[in-house]
Amino acid sequence: GFGKLVHPLRLALTGSSASPGIDAVIALLGRDGVARRLDAARDRLRSGPADQDR
Repeated sequence: GFGKLVHPLRLALTGSSASPGIDAVIALLGRDGVARRLDAARDRLRSGPADQDR
């Protein structure tokens, strides 16, 4: 369910495991901000751990 998505989504959007409610984060970032951060998180995951320290 949605509960399994909240923590990875929070990490992708904020870079932290703790944040205000995910609905507030999404509202604050807006559609474009959310899309940019999800794209960036996807790119980091695809690049692998070796490239994340740069």
